[in-house]
Amino acid sequence: MIDKAKAFHAGRVWEEYAPQADALLRNCLTKWQADLDAANLRIAQAAELEALRAEKAARDEADQLARDKAAEAENARIIAEQAEANRIATEKAEAAHAAQIEADKLAAAELAAQLAREDAEAKAKATEERHAKEMADAETRREQAAQAERDRIAAAAREEAYARAKREADADHRAQVKADIVAALSAMAGKATPDAIADALMAGEIPHTKVTL
Repeated sequence: MIDKAKAFHAGRVWEEYAPQADALLRNCLTKWQADLDAANLRIAQAAELEALRAEKAARDEADQLARDKAAEAENARIIAEQAEANRIATEKAEAAHAAQIEADKLAAAELAAQLAREDAEAKAKATEERHAKEMADAETRREQAAQAERDRIAAAAREEAYARAKREADADHRAQVKADIVAALSAMAGKATPDAIADALMAGEIPHTKVTL
């Protein structure tokens, strides 16, 4: 359009107004050229801005992709480290559990052995005490039997002595009683007839005798 305007000759159409038309055409061409240059500049600037935007978008996309890959790699590293830590912790826990089981077994065995020793010692002590008690009881029974025998012998001796003394006392008493009776009868002299003796008995003149009616 500007080229056509440049090729246009106002004098051919408006001869009497040619100078004014040329001046107006020049002004229009100047303005149109300025507008065209401005439009071209805007187009170039827009294209450059779009290119910058596209470049930035591509760069941002590449950066985001790199960040995503880095994040994935970091996540994978963290997961791997956590898995390794979990594996180590599991192995340690299993080892500690196995060690605790062995320690518990050893402690249980030691406790069982100690209880067995204590039980054996207690049984041996009980047997020894029972044997000692049996010996002491046997000795007590022997002593009691010996004492009982001594007591029996002593009692028998006492009874024998008592019986002997009683017999001796009875003999003396009988002799005394007899002597008393003989003396009473002797006092009757020639009067000791059966009737006289009977009368003396009933009269209570003969000692140690009693008539029951």
